[in-house]
Amino acid sequence: MLALSSRSRAALGDERFAEAYESGWQLTASQALARTDPARLGRTVGEPPG
Repeated sequence: MLALSSRSRAALGDERFAEAYESGWQLTASQALARTDPARLGRTVGEPPG
């Protein structure tokens, strides 16, 4: 997990990473799992699968 955080911070920069990190803590567990589901890669939020 630490490697992912480090790569994310490097890619986003400190300010954008902090914003994303904070917004992640506002999600419920169900919302967080839905957003990290690998099946969603390449889709827009709310877009149905397929």
